[in-house]
Amino acid sequence: QVIYINKQEIPDIRFGTRNPVSYTDRVLVPGRVVPCKVTSFGTYSIKVADPLLFYTEVCSKSGKSNLELTDLAEQYLNEFLMAYTTALANLSRDGVLVSDIPMKTMELGQYMADVLDQEWLAKRGFFIQSVGIAGISFDDKTNQLLEQYAKDSILFDPNARAARMTGSIASGLEAAGSNEGGAMLGFAGMTMGMNVAG
Repeated sequence: QVIYINKQEIPDIRFGTRNPVSYTDRVLVPGRVVPCKVTSFGTYSIKVADPLLFYTEVCSKSGKSNLELTDLAEQYLNEFLMAYTTALANLSRDGVLVSDIPMKTMELGQYMADVLDQEWLAKRGFFIQSVGIAGISFDDKTNQLLEQYAKDSILFDPNARAARMTGSIASGLEAAGSNEGGAMLGFAGMTMGMNVAG
């Protein structure tokens, strides 16, 4: 009996998160952790390093005389997604803002390879050659948090705050001038408000 095992890179094994994965953002709100949800999809490739171990632990246990790429994908997708979750936890630990995750796809892929390589190589004779993340998205609640963060971030800049306050005062002056109770009454009310606000 002759068994052929491909030792070249085996590409285009697809993956995707069936359900959103939790991500703890430690930057979005200073001093607080914010739970977020992330979904992702892409492909990864593997390479057989130990053909005998690969045959013993993967091929022979599949019960098939011809092992296809899809068989591998089904068999190890859950383990790959566990590595994805671990990789996200590493990004969280490193203080990566949830909105910056799409810019960290290379680091995320490397984290995933590092998590799985040792186990897959030792137990099954193959390792991850590369990970390509095609898309990362967030659930509705996380998107709402990011929109609120974008609106509030202007308050962190003193120049932007001053400009915003100046614009508010100008709008207030215009409204006071058209006050039905008389312009002077409107300006008096506005002056009181400004004094309260300091």
